[in-house]
Amino acid sequence: MKERAKNAFKHGYKYQMDMNPQWEWFSNFLRDMGPRPDGMELDRIDETRGYWKDNCRWATSVKQQRNRPTVKLDFDCAQVIRFIYASGEFKQKEIAEVYQVTQAIISKIVRGAIYGNPNA
Repeated sequence: MKERAKNAFKHGYKYQMDMNPQWEWFSNFLRDMGPRPDGMELDRIDETRGYWKDNCRWATSVKQQRNRPTVKLDFDCAQVIRFIYASGEFKQKEIAEVYQVTQAIISKIVRGAIYGNPNA
């Protein structure tokens, strides 16, 4: 957590992260979050925000994966994205901005790598 928050730019994270300055001391973090339950990891509820008590939870890695931007879209949304891109009027980057995801996600949707095969 500390490394990610302090060096977000260095690691190329999409969003600048911050953290509760009181969490510099583990005892304060432990007071707020409690001990780590078995099989759980620290997760930010809203990835655009930093490490604060109201934005953190203990979650399984599966739950963390479901909190990623790709999961904020669904199959129907992917179909619309494919239709929009196929029209030739918009670039992937422009579509990504509208849906607030990366251009790489739009590329995967268009190719059918996620949310089904567009040719099926």
